[in-house]
Amino acid sequence: MKSKHVLVLLTVVISAILLLGETFAFVQTILYVEPLGSCGGNSPCYSTIQEAIDDAVSGGVIRIAKERYDEDLDLDLSENVTLEGGWDASFAARSETPGSSTDSSVNGTMTLSGDEGGAVILDDVVIVTVVTQDTPPTVTTESATSVTDSSAALNGTVNPSGSSATYYFQYGTTTSYGAITSSTSAGSGTSNVSAIEPVSGLTCNTTYHYRLVATNSGGTSYGSDKMFTTSSCPVTKPTVTTESVTWVSDWAAFLNATVNPNGSSTTYYFQYGTTTSYGAITSSVSAGSGKSTISVSPLVTELSPGTTYHYRLVAINSGGTSYGSDKTFLTLTFIAAGAGPTVTTESATSVTDSSAALNGTVNPEGISTTYYFQYGTTTNYGAITSGTSAGEGESTISASALLTGLSPNTTFHYRLVAIDTLGKLSCGSDKIFKTTGL
Repeated sequence: MKSKHVLVLLTVVISAILLLGETFAFVQTILYVEPLGSCGGNSPCYSTIQEAIDDAVSGGVIRIAKERYDEDLDLDLSENVTLEGGWDASFAARSETPGSSTDSSVNGTMTLSGDEGGAVILDDVVIVTVVTQDTPPTVTTESATSVTDSSAALNGTVNPSGSSATYYFQYGTTTSYGAITSSTSAGSGTSNVSAIEPVSGLTCNTTYHYRLVATNSGGTSYGSDKMFTTSSCPVTKPTVTTESVTWVSDWAAFLNATVNPNGSSTTYYFQYGTTTSYGAITSSVSAGSGKSTISVSPLVTELSPGTTYHYRLVAINSGGTSYGSDKTFLTLTFIAAGAGPTVTTESATSVTDSSAALNGTVNPEGISTTYYFQYGTTTNYGAITSGTSAGEGESTISASALLTGLSPNTTFHYRLVAIDTLGKLSCGSDKIFKTTGL
């Protein structure tokens, strides 16, 4: 058994013997301890208590001069030894008054027992025990490195201060942190060691707080708070899908597709032609910068009758260019005589900050006819309403469609379009309306 940092002050307290464990009969051998090693001429003489303990035999008595002995005592004994404190330097007499200590430590009588049935007998010994508190670790939070849009390496240094220490980092979007890294050993040395912990799953373009925390038997130490900001959110290319045409004649067709800007300003156009090399494109149109899928449907004209055409959607934002799959359609070879439906685009009504009712009239001219509205922020339109039957009569009927999800304080173009079953398409004039502000 080894006492930790024991400061021994030996004085006479009372004339008594404390015996720990079993009492044994023994032959007395006297050893002397005095710091200068003179012991008033008495022999054997030792300058430390430990040396006397090491040489003591069972039944031995160690007489110790009244001095301060700053020792770590190894008391792993199988012998029976008595320690007598409070002797003067010549060992002629023992003090009858306990000595006093100016230390702030607590005075008291220490009971010591040996191993393997042995005992240490303390005779009038006052032990002043100074237990040295282990020193907490020293920690320093350092700058984060390798910062990306979703990860970073947190850095710092830890000095274990001689006791086994572990460390971790606290981190989060406030100084309340809320998340910690795994606990890691810093060893038990007395030098600074690097503390590095990667963190992932972070939110892009976000400021994070963090600090280093280390613990040993002396306590817990907290490093200062530091911050880093993850890099800008990555831009994702648009998501595009080429869809089937909804109407085709001998000279024109509506090309259809969907596009999702994925949060970045996006434009789109269609490539089309008689081969997969295409050769012609529609006008470039803005798809906005939202995160929702929108439908797009431009009209292409001046096509050749009875011809197979290839087409696909192309969309571009700062994240890159996306290409839809290739699709085909076949233009009609014969269109019956006739002027086609008669259509008129009329003024929009019930206009709010996000909706409007589009209006017009259609006369099917005796041929089964379907109508819809094209609309958008330019005369390229880009969006269409669902097709609605206008019947096959010869009278003019009202046509209407309700638009929702519009942007406030924005000017929109629109027109009415009607198609009969013979492939004749008629387009009304372009009109505009402006949504109200929020």
